Amino acid sequence: MRKMKKFASVALASAMVFSLVACGSSGTDSTGAANGAVDTANQDTTVAEQTTAQADVKATKVTVQLNSLDDLNPFLGDYGETISGTVRDEIFQKLMNRDGFGGELKPVLMESYEKESEEVYHCKLYDGIVDSAGNSITASDVKFSIEEYQRQGLMNDANNVKEVIVDSDLEFTLVFNDNPSANTFEGAVCAFNIVSEESFNASPDKMVTTPIASGPYKVEEGSFSSGIGMTLVLNENYWEADRPELIDLPVEMQNVEVIDCKVISESSQITMALQTDTIDYSESVSAQDLVNFQDGGAYAEKYNVYSSAKNNANVLAFNSSEESPLHDPKLREAIMYAIDSDFIASAINGGGNVVSYVLGGPNYDDYNSEWENLVPEYNLEKAKELMAESEYPDGVELTLICHTLDPALADIGEILLEELAPLGITLNVSSMELGTYLTYESDPTKWDFTIANFSNPSGAIVNVWGIYFDGSKTGTGLTKNFVDDSKLQELIQTAELAETHTQDNVDAAWEYIMENHWVYGLFLPLQNYVYNSELITAFGFNNTGSVVPGGCTYNVQ
Repeated sequence: MRKMKKFASVALASAMVFSLVACGSSGTDSTGAANGAVDTANQDTTVAEQTTAQADVKATKVTVQLNSLDDLNPFLGDYGETISGTVRDEIFQKLMNRDGFGGELKPVLMESYEKESEEVYHCKLYDGIVDSAGNSITASDVKFSIEEYQRQGLMNDANNVKEVIVDSDLEFTLVFNDNPSANTFEGAVCAFNIVSEESFNASPDKMVTTPIASGPYKVEEGSFSSGIGMTLVLNENYWEADRPELIDLPVEMQNVEVIDCKVISESSQITMALQTDTIDYSESVSAQDLVNFQDGGAYAEKYNVYSSAKNNANVLAFNSSEESPLHDPKLREAIMYAIDSDFIASAINGGGNVVSYVLGGPNYDDYNSEWENLVPEYNLEKAKELMAESEYPDGVELTLICHTLDPALADIGEILLEELAPLGITLNVSSMELGTYLTYESDPTKWDFTIANFSNPSGAIVNVWGIYFDGSKTGTGLTKNFVDDSKLQELIQTAELAETHTQDNVDAAWEYIMENHWVYGLFLPLQNYVYNSELITAFGFNNTGSVVPGGCTYNVQ
């Protein structure tokens, strides 16, 4: 069995931040920012004391790069997100949030809750919450906001809520649908932006471009320009400003007076903007240009690179329908032995990706490191033996489809073409626009391989698997790679349900998937953060593991 590159695993109870190498060097954190702050000044990669906190003295300004900015609709969720969620977290507040991806669940608007059952939670808001217009936010506004999510249909988490019952001005009851999945409550309270119904109705465009802020920052009047950018300034009515004892998460902090957001989508322009001091921070520098900011690079004196593995592993999925030769389990197993994922991880996007063999990643609550031993170790001779025992001993022609939204997917395909050739497999790599890809993906006659890539902010890895393997969620009764197996459905759905979500059940589901060779994990892609090290000294993260500018720590002269 293959031995995985070991992840730096740190218990959430004791780990507060992950450090990276500074002085122009590139530190790699394979934990994916699993806690709310990362010290960007330490010289080693050990766990360090948390440095991000509400600042006594604020920095003047930070300028950040966004890939897009269409509107500020507070109810835009996981369908077509058009602006960095980290910037939304500066403007709107949620009931609760996490100390980074997989971190501790902590209160924001919600002071406390009591669990009656997996379906019913009794919740209480803090008293005295107001937005930037001075309007109070009460339990009725929680009900309004969640129902507005459901009305607009732009967030999956809203579909899990059966009812919101207003019990008093500050108290409400969240009622979820019967038999909820694991972490349904945790996912919901970290997902919904809560706004005042009065402010929403008073907004001329329902907050699409004129949001009323419940969070630490508001949009400077007249600064928003779709596709161009905007400026965030301190919310002078921020309800937590005079209650510092409540501020415990980066999404609650006001550590800089002005956050200037500029839309720059073209790779060379992003690099130029950093080089000319037009921006202080970007998550979108290309692998080709990254070397300019790493140790020995032309701009390493002022800029550092922090690299963190994402939480959505690239996984090779096998079309297991009768329409594909990959319905043959011997052929699938032969292919697994022929793939050298260590090489693929080192070759894609400049290398440095973190090898992973699981759909998801190690930062999920129910991840088990023992799964590392379930994947065949690269062995070409063993692969050839299995190929000879398969239905296709003389070779076979297969097709991998991928979309152009991520050019690295086609690069993976080209490597697989070379790795599978010794088995007599001819691989056709077909790269297409996303719309065409989504149409092809649902047709078992169009492909043999795809590269799946999913994540889920609830913190439960089974919810990632459910997207792909739960036939009740795919709408077909089959998995997305057309597996028709009643035992798999029983194992997946048992592991997903909150009442039966145990590590033993989660293990049983993944072990069965691997026994049948239905998917093969490749790697966790890196998220590279290029930042002005003269200004930024520690990162603050939200529940998705993305940087929150207002929650960073700054060098204040």
